Amino acid sequence: MKCAYKLLIIIFLISPLAIGQSLQKLDDKNGFRDFKFGSPYSSWASQLTFQKITDAQISLYNYNGGCCESFLGVKIESINLGFSKNKSDQIIIKLDKNNSKDISFKLKEYRTIIDKLILEFGKPSNHKSDADTGEIKTYWHGNKVSMALYNLYGGYEIGAYNYLILVVNPKQKNNIDGL
Repeated sequence: MKCAYKLLIIIFLISPLAIGQSLQKLDDKNGFRDFKFGSPYSSWASQLTFQKITDAQISLYNYNGGCCESFLGVKIESINLGFSKNKSDQIIIKLDKNNSKDISFKLKEYRTIIDKLILEFGKPSNHKSDADTGEIKTYWHGNKVSMALYNLYGGYEIGAYNYLILVVNPKQKNNIDGL
């Protein structure tokens, strides 16, 4: 199992990266689809259910509206919006978990997601992986917006990967790992 993760890490680091648009595109989007940073809570209140207040004092809500069925060809399981001082400043997109225990399929699926993000936003700013846990975290940091793709492994018995995309505004950049 550890060998497969090490192989993924090596492939990821030595594979040629596509020349993407740039991090400017991430900044220009200023959010995800209809969700824009700085939008007032009142714009979304009727489509939100309170979830919790994070350690960073962000009020986190489950989005219950009809936007966004899929992202990069993968079904979206849930969207959470974070608000600070009644302004949106965090978007968390949880992609549908893959319950297959076929490790080669999971690695291929992750590679497909990361390749599409590279084509869209360019080379990642940073990459962290842990061969013991199977977690892979990839980051893009623009001047205005930061984005992270997390590949969180549920263990061999569970066999599920959760792909999480976190998009935050600059003041939350230091909290990007604080889920």
